[in-house]
Amino acid sequence: MQQLLNADRVAIFRFNDDWSGEFMAESVTEGWVQLIQEQKENPKIPANVSKCSVRHLQNTLTDTYLQETEGGDFAKGLIYRTCNDIYNSGFSDCYIEVLESYQARAYAIVAIYQGKKLWGLLAAFQNSAPREWEAAEIELLAQIGVQLGVALQQAEYVKQVQTQAAELAKATERQKALSITIDRIRQSLDINTIFQTTTQEVRQLLEVERVAIYRFYPDWSGEFVADSIIDEWTPMVQTPLAINPAIGKPTNAGKLPRNETFVPILQGEKLWGLLVAYQNSSPRYWQDEEINLLAQVGVQLGIALQQAELLEKTRTQTEELTKTLQELKQTQVQMIQGEKMASLGQLVAGIAHEINNPVNFIFGNLTHVDEYAKAC
Repeated sequence: MQQLLNADRVAIFRFNDDWSGEFMAESVTEGWVQLIQEQKENPKIPANVSKCSVRHLQNTLTDTYLQETEGGDFAKGLIYRTCNDIYNSGFSDCYIEVLESYQARAYAIVAIYQGKKLWGLLAAFQNSAPREWEAAEIELLAQIGVQLGVALQQAEYVKQVQTQAAELAKATERQKALSITIDRIRQSLDINTIFQTTTQEVRQLLEVERVAIYRFYPDWSGEFVADSIIDEWTPMVQTPLAINPAIGKPTNAGKLPRNETFVPILQGEKLWGLLVAYQNSSPRYWQDEEINLLAQVGVQLGIALQQAELLEKTRTQTEELTKTLQELKQTQVQMIQGEKMASLGQLVAGIAHEINNPVNFIFGNLTHVDEYAKAC
């Protein structure tokens, strides 16, 4: 464009969200300063190239017209603005100083719209002398501005598609990692192992600095029973629960940055505790998919806790049944032994009776035998 128009400079100026801005690209002939480099050192250079509303503050020139009017006439649909000679256009001294900082003597500016949004300006500058801008030159600039807007919109669309694809790929990877995490949680029915596996896997999964499990007691007091942390942080086990207030400004979706996010852990219909993820170093805008993933792990953790509790009850019942069975066996042995002793007693008594009968007969006839023997 600079060569086609035979201009001293052609530059692209981009607006920020607050309607301040900066030069993004330029082509300039030899002998003139490069605005992109100069704007890094000189606060006058990024000033806008439209009208002027300048404030003198500590001898520093700052043109705030477009910032105060949210894009000025260009935001209202104005396509172009031209100036054949800055010294014969009725500009204020402040605006002339701004244009002199661009080394401009004449200029032609067209708006660059990205859809319906004013994205920036395409400006041609004549530095060496005044210039009468022809209609064909303005039309050429305007056409290039339109094509730039289309290209920017396409680039933005491609960027959105790439972002969505990256987010989808990341979400897919997280779901795979979530499945692995759930499988690892289910591999054990030991409570401590479940806690350790959950906190460690979720911390790596969400790429956070700490994940902790907080347990409620019947009186709604409680304590941290497990956590997984990066090296420089202190463990939270046996410390009280503290939820920090939101810090910072909300996003367009109404999200506030927080140091932590948490989901409930339900054991059946009972609130057992909380699964908490922390970003201690700075507040974080927690995404919906992150909270949803944390919630899924919380559900699985609740199920695992139920299964562990059921196993513990089963073990307790098994131990009680085993103990009862042993007592029954012991009682049975004692009863059998008692019956055996009773039978033996009866047998001995019978034998003794049988023995006593002839003995008594003999004893009863000893006198007669003695008399008989003496008679003989």
